[in-house]
Amino acid sequence: MEVKIVSQVLGNIYKETDGNFCADSIDTIYIEWFNTQKRISRYTSTKGVDVALRFEKPLAIGLSHGDIIFKDKKNIIVVSIVPTHILSIYAKTKLDIARLCYEIGNYHLPLFIGENDFNFCTPYEKPLQRILNKYNIFYKEEEGILDSKDRLQASLVAVEPKLQLGKDFKVIIK
Repeated sequence: MEVKIVSQVLGNIYKETDGNFCADSIDTIYIEWFNTQKRISRYTSTKGVDVALRFEKPLAIGLSHGDIIFKDKKNIIVVSIVPTHILSIYAKTKLDIARLCYEIGNYHLPLFIGENDFNFCTPYEKPLQRILNKYNIFYKEEEGILDSKDRLQASLVAVEPKLQLGKDFKVIIK
């Protein structure tokens, strides 16, 4: 079986303007939200194509729902993020947002932008649900897609420095 090696994202099916593909030409790989930032991974598409993702550098935000990773004259392969159990949180005040961010940080959970400035999503965690109840912050348990493009991040992926040992046994940082 031939392996499709993917090293770049070619666009997003939801943002494509030319629309030069029909439903029969679309093949899909399903990825869990927590695997969207992996630099190297392997999947089998719905049509049985072996797909190897091998990005030279880590993606700044990760793969997004609908990203096109392969395209030729007949077929395209698209990323589909698997829906997961989430807490969709609806803050009423800036104080609610501050408390939410503090607690999310304590639990080291990712936080995603929701439908508006006061709506956020995070993977379901029972301890966080208890905290939201304590602060009387409204939330819904539901199935949803945690898309990398909506993830709130304080910084981009940090690149490790390259270390070398000099002739005089001093460490050289590049």
